[in-house]
Amino acid sequence: MPDALMQAADTIPVLDLGPYREGAPGALDATAAELRRVCETVGFLTIVNHGVPASLIDETFAAAVAFHAQPLDIKMRAKVDSDMRGYVPLRGSTTRATALTEARKPNENEAFFMKRQRQPDGSVDLGMPDRWPAEPAGFGDTALRYYDAMDGLAQRLLPLYARALDLPADFFATLCDRPLTNLRFTHYPPADYGADEYGLAPHTDSSFFTLLAQNKVPGLQIRTVEG
Repeated sequence: MPDALMQAADTIPVLDLGPYREGAPGALDATAAELRRVCETVGFLTIVNHGVPASLIDETFAAAVAFHAQPLDIKMRAKVDSDMRGYVPLRGSTTRATALTEARKPNENEAFFMKRQRQPDGSVDLGMPDRWPAEPAGFGDTALRYYDAMDGLAQRLLPLYARALDLPADFFATLCDRPLTNLRFTHYPPADYGADEYGLAPHTDSSFFTLLAQNKVPGLQIRTVEG
């Protein structure tokens, strides 16, 4: 790998979406060019000036904390269904699709999953009245507002990915107008990890892209091309 690319892969780049969101001249292609460079070297980045209010992010984290702080029997009333909507308890999942480790121990996390459902007319909604927790109060409203905000951010990113691929900016508009998105509120309790134990085992996401709001307690680790 060229020295410049190796140096770039040692740090996590920051992509400023402000000029693009403001419609500054040339900002779409300039931001897309930087996105392409990052995807071809590191494959992971931090975005700033993305337009999702910090107050909504804080409110969403608070809702997730309130849900996971409840007794297990209350959370299990919204137990995950066959469509992967609802609550998965601690050590209730195992990451298998990875070549980075042979570990197949359950993940040290619990999570509440939300997913939009496709309706007969082709529209999508969350469609999960039986899976919304009755407690804490307002949980579903907060989750929906955050889900909508993140879906909006994903749509704003699509022109950047299109231009990064030298495609017309609207290339994904009709291909991703009803995306199969999902949202999860994950809790990683404090733990003393043993050999081959993880909050979430090493993996590569298989979706178009993942948007992850960072907690105040750092824990995410990224493997660069140098290992």
